[in-house]
Amino acid sequence: MGSPLTVEDVWQLRIDSARLADAAEALRRLATEFDAAAGLLQHGQAALGRLLDRLDVPSLCGVDTITFFPHDDADVSAIQTAIRAAREVRAAVAGELHRCQGRVPSTADAAQDAASDAVRDWLRLLPKLA
Repeated sequence: MGSPLTVEDVWQLRIDSARLADAAEALRRLATEFDAAAGLLQHGQAALGRLLDRLDVPSLCGVDTITFFPHDDADVSAIQTAIRAAREVRAAVAGELHRCQGRVPSTADAAQDAASDAVRDWLRLLPKLA
């Protein structure tokens, strides 16, 4: 029988896979908030576009303005009604975004913390695998 032989333990990956899983979950939660906000903005923009499309008054779009060319009082009334409806849509979108915004900072902080720890572990492990 020979002498004891001590070698580096190459049979263990010295990384906390739970930390990586936690980081992935935190990032998924943050992505869910971003997806919700993006969907809300897309839905709101589509609603605003439909309001403008239904308005049968000649117009010219500028960078941040729309100039209407009403033919009569009915056109002016239709423009005013469309403006009120557009403001209601914008207010609804802003209100929902504000509610989403309240959840994002804590979700983002958790994701950042978890991801930073996981990346540090990962980068420490890579040279040891070679």
